[in-house]
Formats: sequence, C-alpha cells, structure tokens
Amino acid sequence: MRRFIKKQCIIMATLCMAVGVVGCGGSNSGNDAKSATQATVQENKDEAKTVYKELNDAVEKSTDVADGIITVWYYGIYDADDGEGNGEVFINDLCAKLGVDTQTFIDINNKNNFFEVRQGFDGLYRVRVDSFSNVVNCYIECRKNDGTYDDISKMLDDAKNSIKNIPESASYYSKLKEYYVEANSFYEFCLSPTGNYDDAGNKVEEFRSKCQGYESDLSFDLE
Repeated sequence: MRRFIKKQCIIMATLCMAVGVVGCGGSNSGNDAKSATQATVQENKDEAKTVYKELNDAVEKSTDVADGIITVWYYGIYDADDGEGNGEVFINDLCAKLGVDTQTFIDINNKNNFFEVRQGFDGLYRVRVDSFSNVVNCYIECRKNDGTYDDISKMLDDAKNSIKNIPESASYYSKLKEYYVEANSFYEFCLSPTGNYDDAGNKVEEFRSKCQGYESDLSFDLE
C-alpha cells in the first residue's frame, strides 16, 4: 500500500511538472508574437517617418522654386527695363534675378532662344524682354540645370514607393497619402505654372498652406 501511494505521488509530481513546462512554453510563444507585432509596427512607423521627411524636404524645395517663379514673373511684367524704356535689361540684373551666373544664362539662352542679347555702345550686354513668360521659362530651365527639379522628383518618387510599404490600417496612412498628392501637385505646378500673375501667386499660397497643414497634422505621430 505504501509503495502504491509513493508511486502515485511520483506520477502526480511528473504531471505537475509537465503542465508547468507547457504553461511556460505557451507564455513564451505569446510574448514572441507580441514582440514580433511591436517590431512590425515600429518598422512601419520608421518607414512613415522617412516618407514624412522626404515630403517635407520636397515641399521646401518646391516652395523655394515657386517663390522664385513669382519673383521673376513680377520682374518680367513690371521691372524688366534698363531705364531707357526700350524693354531691355542689363544681363547682370537679369542673371541676379534668375539666380545664375552670366555664362550659365548664356548657355541656357543659346539652347532655348528665350531672349535676344545685344551689346550696347557702352560695351554692356542687354537682354530684350519681349514677354514675362520668357523670364519665367528661363528661370525654370535654370533650376532644372542646377538639379533642383531632379532632387524634388526623386524625393517624391521615393516617398510614393515607400508609402506602398505602409499598411492602410496605420492611423497616419491616409493623411500621408494625401500629403504626397498635394506635394506632387505643387511640384507639377512649379514645372508648368498657369494663369496670370495674381492667380499664380494665390495658387502658390494655397499649396503652401495645405502642405503646412499636412505637415502639422502628421508631426504628432511622425516627429
């Protein structure tokens, strides 16, 4: 009888140990799954932060280009004159507005034939401004030449590709996608601005305001 009781105790102890091992295994499995989920969430958020920064940088560069467009647009309409009322400007003055050196301007103008360039009796070179649109288009070509447009395009392409890796269930997904659409529209406007001077100025302010709104809304989660 005593031997039987001892045997039963051994069996019960073995069962308890087995249950304990199974219980511990289940707990570890649950922790592993939770850790994996947390890691995935963090990876998605890191991806979103990268997109957020790329869009902010793209908008900043687009804003700089857009401000330049509005500046030279005004110049082409109202200030493009050398003081003699003949519709000409000194080449150095125009280059300063365009933000390029004289040789770069000459190279771009020779390629696109935006302006007639002549040397006056005083030895100074002048540019005839027949249309404000030529000033704007020349400015755009100058910014293409210095790589600004390529930089913006790459940022937007990278952002678009990265957004595809973020699950739609993420709280910031929709807003991030809307931000991309607005930033891309801003870039396209800078490539080919439309309307009159006032319309263009208002459009730039509209883009600026909307993009600032998206940046602000997303900053809580992604900064």
